[in-house]
Amino acid sequence: FCDCPNCKQRDDENGGRSGSYFSMVNRIAEGVKKEFPNNHLISLAYLDYARPPTKLKVDDYVIIQLCTDSHAWKYQFCFIGESEEFQQIIKAWQAVQAKVFIWDYTTDYVHYPVPMANWPVVAENTRFHIRHGAAGIMYESEMNDVDEMRAWVWAQQLWDPERDTKELMADFVFGYYKEAAQPIWDYQMRM
Repeated sequence: FCDCPNCKQRDDENGGRSGSYFSMVNRIAEGVKKEFPNNHLISLAYLDYARPPTKLKVDDYVIIQLCTDSHAWKYQFCFIGESEEFQQIIKAWQAVQAKVFIWDYTTDYVHYPVPMANWPVVAENTRFHIRHGAAGIMYESEMNDVDEMRAWVWAQQLWDPERDTKELMADFVFGYYKEAAQPIWDYQMRM
């Protein structure tokens, strides 16, 4: 980040790094939309610039890719309803009527070998994101157990967030693993 007097002033006026960052993004959007008026830019809202600027309006041409780092990195097995900081951030973007896509971290990057028993958390957090205006969700899920099942179950829940996680898991396990399904199912239920 730049800390020159102009950028510092933008940041100070806008409650943090979002001021200078989204000022730059707006300038890029201004140029790009002249040539590609029917498209959109996607910009991360991440770490020090996760919150919307308080005075500057982000151009409507820009889709905000809001990262869940302030929640997911600290509370991998907790619901967003338990994380005041991220709730404030997403509600602030909703209040300024931004187009928001979520970048949700569903992997524990500190403890790769630990099984991620976060099935109900991801399902409820998906519902939370949608209730708060998210138009799209991407899960960053890698190095987890049963990645194929995660992809399939979460894709089903993105189509219909009210679908029951356990029922979807059973459908996948008994359809995918066939004869080996019961021990896989027992393992998943223990987790």
